[in-house]
Amino acid sequence: MAKDFVVKYDKAAIKLSKPGAVGKIVSTELSKNLLMAAKSLERPIKKRTPVNTGTLRRSIIGELVSPVESRVMTPVKYAEVIEEGAPPHPVSRAGIEGLKLWAKRKLKVKSDKEAKRAAFAIAAKIRKRGTKSSKNPTGAYRMFDKGLEDNRVAVEKIIDGLPIAVEKEIGK
Repeated sequence: MAKDFVVKYDKAAIKLSKPGAVGKIVSTELSKNLLMAAKSLERPIKKRTPVNTGTLRRSIIGELVSPVESRVMTPVKYAEVIEEGAPPHPVSRAGIEGLKLWAKRKLKVKSDKEAKRAAFAIAAKIRKRGTKSSKNPTGAYRMFDKGLEDNRVAVEKIIDGLPIAVEKEIGK
């Protein structure tokens, strides 16, 4: 399941219903501000994202979904497990392959045999305990939640700047 963080501006629906040039200006400025808010969250979220191959970090994007909604998301299937942790569960063959790669990179394991042994040991732990560890007792990185939490003021400032941006455009 992909992980999304959505920014909506609910007051916009009323303003967008106004006809003519003002409605277009409001719509354009709202879209700009929502995209700017999503893009401003991209960096702190990526910074908090753990890296093995870099696929997850590279996949995180801020985008405009509609004139009144933007999001920061990733289509990577395992993102939710990294974000929220996972309860005990069996590890798939693809998961074992990923753990072998992780063992080679992070544990500096040289041979395929050692990597496979390490992967099966880690998979056994995941089957028993989930993704919890001593460094991460909840098993969750919370890169999306913490990225927003740490940058909420900046995002609110961008969104709150909408009336000023609209005023400026109308005044041109």
